[in-house]
Amino acid sequence: MNILINDVKIKIIYFLNYYFPDVFVACLTGSIVDQNFNEESDVDLWVISYERDYVFHETFIYEGLKIQVTQIPFTKIEEILWNDYFSRTGTYLGAFAKSEIINDSNDYLLNLITRCRTIYADGPRAMPVLELHQKKALVINLISDFKGSKSSQESFVTISELFSQFIMFYLHYNRGWTHGGGRHMTRNLRKHNAQLYEDLFSLYECYYKSQDKEPFIEFLNSKLQDFEGLDKGYTVSEGLVEVKQSYMVIQFYGLTDHYSFAKNKLPFVSDLIGDKIEDHLVFRTRAIGDSQINEDSLYLILFGSSAALLNEQIIPTLNDLIIKNRRVQANFPVNLDLSLIFSQQQIIRPLTAWIYALKKSPAFEDLTETKAFVAGFELFKLLHAVTFKGDGEAFGKFIAYVHALWFTAAFDHGRFFRTDQLILEKANMKSVFANQYAQQQNTLRTLFDEVEFRMIPGPSQHAFADLIPLLNTNQLQSSKIHPVLDTEKGSLLPKPIWIAYQNVLKIALASFYIPDNKMSYLSYAIMAIIQDKNQAPHENLAFSN
Repeated sequence: MNILINDVKIKIIYFLNYYFPDVFVACLTGSIVDQNFNEESDVDLWVISYERDYVFHETFIYEGLKIQVTQIPFTKIEEILWNDYFSRTGTYLGAFAKSEIINDSNDYLLNLITRCRTIYADGPRAMPVLELHQKKALVINLISDFKGSKSSQESFVTISELFSQFIMFYLHYNRGWTHGGGRHMTRNLRKHNAQLYEDLFSLYECYYKSQDKEPFIEFLNSKLQDFEGLDKGYTVSEGLVEVKQSYMVIQFYGLTDHYSFAKNKLPFVSDLIGDKIEDHLVFRTRAIGDSQINEDSLYLILFGSSAALLNEQIIPTLNDLIIKNRRVQANFPVNLDLSLIFSQQQIIRPLTAWIYALKKSPAFEDLTETKAFVAGFELFKLLHAVTFKGDGEAFGKFIAYVHALWFTAAFDHGRFFRTDQLILEKANMKSVFANQYAQQQNTLRTLFDEVEFRMIPGPSQHAFADLIPLLNTNQLQSSKIHPVLDTEKGSLLPKPIWIAYQNVLKIALASFYIPDNKMSYLSYAIMAIIQDKNQAPHENLAFSN
């Protein structure tokens, strides 16, 4: 069925007059305007509405057309485009950029489309090196999952996710819009690299026919080599070897009860070397990378002040304990990319025990975003008190790093993205936040024994009082925040320990259903407290004993 766009426009005008007589701004987008329309396609009609306060979709059958109407609230359109740009998605920007105007009022839609076309043509904002590093790490981890999967059903699911994540990584690396995945993302890949598009689909289809994994895996591994500086960067050794960085990793395997092992069999972390290391993380996950181990593994990451300290003092101690006595089965990943090993695993440490226990407590059984925000703030406090040992300066630098990585509410060359839009979303939070915050200490006391509870800071009314004004203001500007990232000498990446902390924090906040843009708001609020010139950082985030 060959339908001309002009014929469709005429029918759409009659349709609007009948079903939406009060709508004065409307446009066609989707397949009808980009030469992908066929007899099964619907007609995408976008209308700017005063009647909705959220994006609303509904389908109509009219004059032989299947019309998909998307109502976009006039009061939210700037925010929608703002999120679309900063998420590097481009769904709304791209749809407006290619749209055909049906109705307009005072050139509102014409100006909007012109602006969207300019921004969409410029491409998304460049992704920082660390984020690219983590995107590639996810692809590498999925390759490992796909290669190790023994279930044909899981393999089909995993290759689909791997296919999508690789394309997303490629587009991010080359400043292309992802459109949230799906067919629109693959169409964008074809525009960027038609040969890669054909090769990927050919191997993807080949697996579905033959179930042979190797061609697809080999192809992705070869393509990943093209991204210089983002390689996997680790090997597995059966013995302790000299490390080149200020952290080391021990992978324990063959364990039946990971939590019991971590709690009862790893006291040497504090007893033997606790005064020599800066921090440690213990968590479990399926074995990753080149390892042939099929069981879940327990990972211990030790952070020292330098590689020399680890090589000269820590490794000899661990060598006597683990290698000579053979108390446990262990491997030793060398030069491990920390972002590889943080995905959806369970971190075994009071920090995470607190998270899971808090989620199950009566105070959070009816979880809302506000309660999650309270828990998120408590989590930042816990990081400050336990992980950074109350050091306000070090914690401030870490939050600056988190802020730079997550904070999307920033100006972009004076376009239309305002910092206060995100902050205004919290305008009605004050009373509920205060009530939930007041419950924290009583809740925590019921969840932990005396030894565990002493690791957890109680609520600080002083810090709470500092935070409250931030919840109801729209005066904060991103220009007030000037994060300075500490990086390893000669590297574009932050300190390895910060990568670990950031991943732990992201998993923890996500477990409270706090999305990325809310995480960035939370980090911004903490940053504003820390950088308050009237008080020192350690006073602003003081914790009661």
